[in-house]
Amino acid sequence: MSQWVIRRVNFDAACVGNTGGWSQADWTSEIQLAQLVGIDAFALNIAANDSNNTPQLANAFAAAGSKGFQLFFSFDYAGHGPWAQGDVMALIKQYGSAGTYFKRNGKPFVSTFEGPDNAADWVNIKAQTGCFLIPDWSSYGAAAALQLANGVADGLFNWAAWAWGGGAMNTYVDASYMQFLNGKPYMMPVSPWFYTNLPQYDKNWMWSTMTLDLWEQRWIEVLTASPQPDYIEIISWNDFGESHYIAGVRPSPPFNDPSVTKKPPVDYVTGMSHDGWRAQLSAWIQLYKTGTASIKQEFVTTAYLLNSVNNCKDGGTSVNTASQLQFEYPPSAVLNSAFLSYTAVLGSSADVTVIIGGTALATGWTTKPANGVGVYHGTVNIGTHTGSVQVQLRRNNNVIATINGKSIGACAANGYATFNPYSDVAVVPGSISATASVVGQVCTAGTGAQGFATICSITCAYGYCPIGACVCTQIGPQKTYPTATTLTGYAKSDPNYAGLCSWCYTFGFASQVSAWCSSTQQPTSSPLISPFLPFVCTAGKSNGAVAAPSVDNLCAFTCAHGYCPLSLCLCSSTGALLIAPGSSGVGKGVGAAAQYADNQALSDLCAFACNNGFCPFDTCYPGAVFSGEVAGSDQPWYKINCSHGTLVSDVLYTGPQRWADADAEPAWQEALSFFQDYKNAHPPVTGGGHTTYNGAELSQIIMDHLHATSDRLCQFVPNDACNTIVPCDDQFPEGATGVSTPAGYMITNSFANIHMLIDEMYNAINDAVQEGNGLTTEVVDDFVMGGQAANLALQLDIVGLLFSLVAAPFWNSWLKNSMGTSYRNWENTAGTLKDALDGIVSNGLDYIKDSLESLDGVSKALAFQALITSMGEGMIKTLNSNAALLFDGKNTSTLNGLLTGGSAAANSLHISPAEMTNNFYKAMVVITMPVAWAANALPTAVVVWFTGKGMGNGNSDITTCNGAEAAASGLLDSLVLGNDVPARFVCDTATDTPYWLGYIGRNCDWLPPSKVGNTWDCGPDASLVQGPTGIGNVDGTKFGGLTMEDLLISSLKAFRNNGNKNGWSAVDPKNQAVVADVADSGVQAAGVFSAPFCSYVEAMTNFKNTVAYNEPRSANWPCN
Repeated sequence: MSQWVIRRVNFDAACVGNTGGWSQADWTSEIQLAQLVGIDAFALNIAANDSNNTPQLANAFAAAGSKGFQLFFSFDYAGHGPWAQGDVMALIKQYGSAGTYFKRNGKPFVSTFEGPDNAADWVNIKAQTGCFLIPDWSSYGAAAALQLANGVADGLFNWAAWAWGGGAMNTYVDASYMQFLNGKPYMMPVSPWFYTNLPQYDKNWMWSTMTLDLWEQRWIEVLTASPQPDYIEIISWNDFGESHYIAGVRPSPPFNDPSVTKKPPVDYVTGMSHDGWRAQLSAWIQLYKTGTASIKQEFVTTAYLLNSVNNCKDGGTSVNTASQLQFEYPPSAVLNSAFLSYTAVLGSSADVTVIIGGTALATGWTTKPANGVGVYHGTVNIGTHTGSVQVQLRRNNNVIATINGKSIGACAANGYATFNPYSDVAVVPGSISATASVVGQVCTAGTGAQGFATICSITCAYGYCPIGACVCTQIGPQKTYPTATTLTGYAKSDPNYAGLCSWCYTFGFASQVSAWCSSTQQPTSSPLISPFLPFVCTAGKSNGAVAAPSVDNLCAFTCAHGYCPLSLCLCSSTGALLIAPGSSGVGKGVGAAAQYADNQALSDLCAFACNNGFCPFDTCYPGAVFSGEVAGSDQPWYKINCSHGTLVSDVLYTGPQRWADADAEPAWQEALSFFQDYKNAHPPVTGGGHTTYNGAELSQIIMDHLHATSDRLCQFVPNDACNTIVPCDDQFPEGATGVSTPAGYMITNSFANIHMLIDEMYNAINDAVQEGNGLTTEVVDDFVMGGQAANLALQLDIVGLLFSLVAAPFWNSWLKNSMGTSYRNWENTAGTLKDALDGIVSNGLDYIKDSLESLDGVSKALAFQALITSMGEGMIKTLNSNAALLFDGKNTSTLNGLLTGGSAAANSLHISPAEMTNNFYKAMVVITMPVAWAANALPTAVVVWFTGKGMGNGNSDITTCNGAEAAASGLLDSLVLGNDVPARFVCDTATDTPYWLGYIGRNCDWLPPSKVGNTWDCGPDASLVQGPTGIGNVDGTKFGGLTMEDLLISSLKAFRNNGNKNGWSAVDPKNQAVVADVADSGVQAAGVFSAPFCSYVEAMTNFKNTVAYNEPRSANWPCN
């Protein structure tokens, strides 16, 4: 082991992006804290074009100059994208010569965070500035990073400072760097933790160590590394968003920036001290630099997680991240056993006591310094203990320091767990003078990867702990070697065991390592999967979290290549990484299709798959592929080639923006004009619902004119030939199937988007009709009382409304959601599309009624099963009709309205069969419930919305929902607590007004005075007012999610539209205003469900007058 003959330097990464608003005094304060623990310099992480750079670099260098501190640049190529070469040189030239700038052999020391794709820039930067470059190009690995730009790097920084999967930290990545650097400077990373949940950056994972002692593990690895690293960089000083800060907590942009819309679910930094970790540094850094540490102050520190991983929401956080092709675990699989770690820096031995919620736990030191002076460390499993936390340091049975930490076990805000540990410190009063030393010490305990743990535990105990095969876990004086033998050991099959086997046989441990070693030389070969690499996923499927069409296929593809995010996929096997095929050329903007755009995990899944050649367009969006110009025709749109711009196919922009960027409007109008001329020269030929012009469809003629794939046949449903999203390809038609211009791309794929919607509705309807036939039994069972007729009367106007409720919301949803702001902001387009919607629904009604009238007796009665089947047939006819209407070329105005301005440029709204079935269920129940209830009753019975008037104690009024829920006597008692089905209470939350849906007069006769007095005979166990049959099932769990609120809102809209009076006219599904309301509101549209509103007293009075005294009914009987 090295004896510290050279001066080593310790750095800490400081994020300039997190220093907005800092003054020079703030920097001075931070620098003083760093100097107290022995940090030599800050690595200033600076992102390109960050507004903080200019003012804060000036403040930082001024503060450093006043305190004799040093700084250097670490150029961040990931935060805001790559740095411009000129900007890098300008900063190095401006600050590199300053006395406060850290140098190596007189050269300005420079690092990076990533940026390997810009490695060639550094050839010129180094030539112009004379800098010494130690970049972090970890994404390439050590061997490849050293080869970039003909070896432009002078050394390397490794970013892999954290453990994998919650286990202990190892040094295998460090060993790789040391091996390939072969004596060039190595900067080794050290970090206490990693946890981030920042939706604005699409980051939500942790690299944790189950026992909460990564910090201590890593410093032991530093001290025992051979060769010793030239530099240590601590990650980080103030990166609060990744939870590895060791500075004091300050307000941080991830949590306090008002411009950030996607904020973390909970602030996991404020109040979360990491002072305990920082306090330890003075000892660790001195031991690293010189092998000795002067101890002047004793103290104890602790680190632990505050929240229960089993009882609190994990916020979707994973242990490990698929974004780096790691196998992901849920937090509960790693952190379900809660640990608390404690560390003390002492001049002599002392004991530690941990008290949780008043219970003292059994504790002890896992590691102690050999001579009693230095760093002591231990951990304790706190099990299920919760409550206050105390960590006491005792010497001679006297408490000499106490940490009164934050309580443990509860959840953070809104029930979440946060995975940022709390680390605190308590100082022993008074000062001491003692010296800790590791000079001459070696590794005294170790372990290794699977298959190496046992043999490494033997060799590391004697100081032989080769960093390429083993991991050292303790340091101490050299043990006496066993007596050497004459035996020679060889690896049985894996050459990685060669040195270990030789040592074990030489020193008498042959019998303990026979599983891996042999006394005779054997043929060896390196294993296919390195035993020092963690396993990766090799197969998987969807976990069912998202109901998008192709998620199972997406997961199968991505998991096979190591990308298997826990939030969407389920890994089914692990093994060696199968490298993904590589870029498919789909480019910027790839992600989830428009209707799934708010699901970041799905967007990431699509990005990985599409960028590697697998891009199912029913779920994913392929991204941008356009830029530049080429020679062509005189038309401007034709001069744009397939790599132009960033807007054209980027889902961050609206259809109209992308349409304009591709210059698609003149191309579309030119194509339409060309078609009209062609049509005039070649009259249409129609047969079998298929219209052609000289043997070609409109779609084929348009595509051919646009230099696009011309095999599109769009008049039929279903027909996949019109649905394919084609790529933009400059080489078409010589190249693959595609389109040769961005304008053609936009138009061609707009055709596909429109047709895909129609096709998917077709498939969904077919599936939904099969499932919907089950409604026959369900509606009858729920809403028709036993013994009543199941074949209910349904008039054609009700059937028409039912169709509107099923069909209109889908078309409307596509128009609004898929076309986004173009629908809302482009008045002319919106009008055209709304007209199209009205026409589609009205046209469909004609087909529905034709279909129904062909059945015998349909005008009087219709069984549910026949209704559903006939409705499905009618909708299918509607879809075929609309496909022909749009694409047969006889009238292009509707198609023109859909494409003009880029309205259809976004991916279509994909409709699942389950979604369509839910619409059937909800619409069927709303329409048929009143009919079913009428089949239950005497002619006098009716459903009423009772208001709160006179419903309280003493016939007082109940005016608020809270009042309604609290009252339980008087008239309300008979409504809510009747011995039959109770009336259903529902609150209009918009106005905080209570209502009860009740069924008045079922099977009740008025008994006149001459019989038994003024009473009602309702039969045994029945109330005069009760809930309609089956109303308890209208709770949002059945019938497509139908709720009582849906019924109330529909009735209230009708009541209010009628001037707050009963008597709203019946809904006419042929009325365009009705269609528009149904499209926007579904079953909540005005009057879809309609029952009169009145007080209990009013209803009872009218009911009695009609039933007992034969007075005529009012129009809204039994209400006025």
